[in-house]
Amino acid sequence: GSLAAFPVWSDLAAALVLLEAEVLTAGAPREAYPVSDYLADGALRKSALVTGIRFLASPPATKYFRQVLTTFDYPAFTVAAVRSGKGVRAAVGGTKERVSLYDNPAGAQPEVPGRFGSSAEYLSRCAAIELQRLVDALLEVDA
Repeated sequence: GSLAAFPVWSDLAAALVLLEAEVLTAGAPREAYPVSDYLADGALRKSALVTGIRFLASPPATKYFRQVLTTFDYPAFTVAAVRSGKGVRAAVGGTKERVSLYDNPAGAQPEVPGRFGSSAEYLSRCAAIELQRLVDALLEVDA
């Protein structure tokens, strides 16, 4: 449901896009689609049944953060980061683009719309701080 509806508060979207996962479908022209392609195609999301998710590779190190007011609340934004041989990559969910990818996330400034009583400026700053914390944590693994 979180992929087909693709709500802005989806916990899954940013992490699945970052991990280059595939959506397995029934009732669609193909059996599998990259998550990023599936999310970009509203007609496909409405017509195909999601039957599973496939991960093509497992990165050696990952980090995830979920910004919520309470533990059972929808997130204002999510941050996922991976470290692999290509360096650190990250994705922020809940941005103006719904999911923003960063191949070189150090110093990135995600734009998160205001929601849940918090301003866009505040949430965007929080997202940038949490993104940098995850990047720093992944880089410290080998230090």
